[in-house]
Formats: sequence, C-alpha cells, structure tokens
Amino acid sequence: MSSGVRFNASFVRDLVLYAGSRGADIDELCAAIGVSRALLATPDEPVAGTVYERAWQIAIDRTEDQDLGLHLGESVHPSMLGLLGFVMLSCETVGAAIERLIRYWNTINRATTLRLSREGLDAQLEWAVVDLPGNFLLRHPRQSAESASAAMLAIAKALAGRPLPLSRVEFAHARPARIGEHQRLFAAPPVFSADATRLTFRAEALEWPVLQANPALLETFEAQIARRVEQEPDSLVDRVRHEIGRRLRGEAPELSAIARALRVSERALQRELQQVGVSFRQLLDDLRRDLAMDYLKNHQASIAEVSFLLGFSEPSAFHRSFRKWTGVTPQAFRRG
Repeated sequence: MSSGVRFNASFVRDLVLYAGSRGADIDELCAAIGVSRALLATPDEPVAGTVYERAWQIAIDRTEDQDLGLHLGESVHPSMLGLLGFVMLSCETVGAAIERLIRYWNTINRATTLRLSREGLDAQLEWAVVDLPGNFLLRHPRQSAESASAAMLAIAKALAGRPLPLSRVEFAHARPARIGEHQRLFAAPPVFSADATRLTFRAEALEWPVLQANPALLETFEAQIARRVEQEPDSLVDRVRHEIGRRLRGEAPELSAIARALRVSERALQRELQQVGVSFRQLLDDLRRDLAMDYLKNHQASIAEVSFLLGFSEPSAFHRSFRKWTGVTPQAFRRG
C-alpha cells in the first residue's frame, strides 16, 4: 500500500459509529479494524488506506448491510468532517462551501478527487478514484462512491435547509442486484456503469445561502486549516503550481518543462502527483481559472489579452473554459 493513500480518521470513525448504531460492539469493531477507541475522538488525524479498507469490510460484515455506503452517507453532517466541516458551515453560500471542500479535499482523502463544473443552468459534482498503485478503491469503488454521493446530498441539505435539486445521478460502478435504496434516496433514477460518478443539479443551488454562515468564524477556521496544509509534507503541488505560474506567459507549459525545472523525470513527477491525488492537467486548469478570475476582477487587461496570458490558442477557447469553470462568460464575470 502506497504511503500516499491515506484518509482522514473521521471516515473510519463514522463507519464505526454507524455500525455501532446498528448493534455492533464499538470496542470489538475497533479491535478488529486495528485502531484504538481514542481515534474516534481525533477526526482530523490521518489513517492509512489499509485501515479504511478494513473498516469498510468489517462494518459491512457486522451490519450485514450491502447498502452501507448509502446509509452512512445520508447520515453525514458537515461537522463530522472535522475542521473542514466547520469551514463549510461558516461559508455564505452552498457553492462557496463546496469549493472549500474541493480545495482542501486532499487534506482528508488522498485516494479520490472531487471536481465541480458548470454548464449553462446545470452544475456537476464529480467524484473519481485516483489511479494509484495500492488504492483499494480501484478494486472496490461501490460503497465509497455511494457514500460520497449520498453525503453530498446530506451536507447540502444541512447547509441550506433544503434538498439539492438533482436532475441526474451517475455511478461508475456496475448496477447492484437491488437498487431500491438508491431509488429512495435519489430523486433522479440512478445510472450505473457510467464514465464517472457524478451528481448533476441546477446550478442555482450553488447560490443558496448557508443557514449558519459566519464570515468571522470562516476566517478563523480557514487560518487553522491553512496552517495544517502548510505542515503537510506535500510541497510538491505548491512547487509545480509555482513553476506553472512562472511559465504561463503566452503559452501553456508542458509537463516535460516543469519536470526539468524540478529536476525529476516526467514519469516520476506524474507518479508523485498521483500519490497526492492530482494531475498535472488539473493543476494547470485550476491555476488558469484562479489567474483568469484575478485578471478580470483586479486588472485592466482586455479579455483577449487575458486569454493570451493564460496560454489559450484563441479567445473562443478561453471563453469556453471560463464558462465551464464559473457558469458565466468572462464579460459577465467582469461586470458582476
């Protein structure tokens, strides 16, 4: 098992406590999984992927619940995510909360990625397993994918007090023998064996106000989580972003150029990025988005000049990307 595959202890705690609510003995569960009961009180601590895998297997065995992922997910509340959950609860809108979740996802989970995109009136939240050697979710994706999808519904409802307006639910794994619980939980009929696990919903939900929004607390919680991220040993992502930013002047840098600058091989760089749950293309895309928003908001450069600075071949390509990132055109963003 690669050292890069790890999870926040809150995932294990939630599994143990849910199985306990179904009649399993918590002390026996902890012993079988190989963790101390004290871990349940430290949800922000990291645990190895092997521990999380055992927790799933043992919880399903003890509860005899083949839909455990769905049932666990629908019981999730943002506060169960530890510090990150309190950041989300303090945001002003559902969209801002989801963006914080995605931004800090790697601090709690190295084996999967989350991505939010917008297309016209729709928004999509996509969950994907990182193709990393030793990642058990590549072999057993169902329960974790269903748990994550159900949890996003529960979290959105906890944040805004109303259900997410789903129009489509897709899972990358094969259709289970029984889908009664899927049909009960999701308003839209689930699709299986799709190209990705994703929730599609009306983008207007991203503007819903968070019931407990508190900007002052948000600043405090974000400062805490930023310090934690700084203490992470994964400075590689920051170094790659820095090198991309230095070269993003009229053309998009290639992976080979960044690898040379960091004095590693392309293959080694790709492997190390995989271990922290991101790709070079994702880092480039995210940095382009952040810079585009900054240029349009705080600088006088024309949209064509911004397109050139970010290395797009033509303004129309920049328009398409910007609309996918934000749901609006560059002109509308600048006016707004």
